[in-house]
Amino acid sequence: MGFSWRQKTSIGATTLLSFLALVADATKSDHWRKQYAEFSREDGAIRWRELLRPAAADRWPPMTLYSNQFVQSLAALHRVETDRDRKSRVRELMSRLARRAMTGDVFDVRVWRRLDWAGDWTDAETRSRLEPFGLSLDRPATVMDLFAAFRPSDWASDDRTTRQVSGKLCFGLPTSAFHKVLLSGDPELVARIAPSVRRMVESMIEHAERYEHGENFNRAVVLGLLLLAAESREKRLR
Repeated sequence: MGFSWRQKTSIGATTLLSFLALVADATKSDHWRKQYAEFSREDGAIRWRELLRPAAADRWPPMTLYSNQFVQSLAALHRVETDRDRKSRVRELMSRLARRAMTGDVFDVRVWRRLDWAGDWTDAETRSRLEPFGLSLDRPATVMDLFAAFRPSDWASDDRTTRQVSGKLCFGLPTSAFHKVLLSGDPELVARIAPSVRRMVESMIEHAERYEHGENFNRAVVLGLLLLAAESREKRLR
């Protein structure tokens, strides 16, 4: 994964503690319970005191096409953690990370990593390849703006660059942000993305034969299932 789980960083703390908590819960082993407790206490409980506190969300590294995996780890940690204060802290952190993903400028490299969809393109090349989508490096855009520029017909384009921008940027980055929202359970954000998630699922049902990879197909299925679960919970609470 490119980093040590024992690093005293937000991502390191998320990965290490969620892994230890899940293994301890699954095995009921005293060894793993002790490991979880020890790393939770290490260095004055820095992981819980600083790294996983909700206010730390804005200091996480730039988001990526794959950064939803860390919110998935937080969701798992939230599920097995028994301390009420810690559970509340993790839930709020997830919500803040989801809001960051929804509101951040996708073209600001301090907020979203460009490598995932643009590779080694120069700024000039990137501007040229964004222009047909009505997007520009010089104009801020959120993931909602990206998905508004998505056209299923681009998946069948003869131009590889068009397929890349459509799949990785206009569809892919929104799936990462939407996954964070659905894992966070934030009602306001879930309601906001629901129409877009439905459109993602419908696009895959109607145009999957044009899409040559599996990543977005798999993500659309997961998002659709999570949205169904969220809406089912909401109905039960009424």
